[in-house]
Amino acid sequence: MICVFSAADEAADIPRMVQEPVQAMYEGKSNGPTPASPLDRYSQSGEYTGGFWMLVDVDLSMLSTGAMHDALLEKLASAPQ
Repeated sequence: MICVFSAADEAADIPRMVQEPVQAMYEGKSNGPTPASPLDRYSQSGEYTGGFWMLVDVDLSMLSTGAMHDALLEKLASAPQ
């Protein structure tokens, strides 16, 4: 699970505001994000209550070259044929 913090005045701006901290998190690293955990792993836990869940697509092409390459290969390898 990736945990980033950001703020937006409108809910519609959240996806855009998440992109920058994710890019900063992987800046200069050789690998990108790991595959996503199943959402129910967290949504069923009492530890994660009092808010809301939002899945956000992150543009992996904006990550550093090494991270982008590894993340895209992982995504392609797991894509349905």
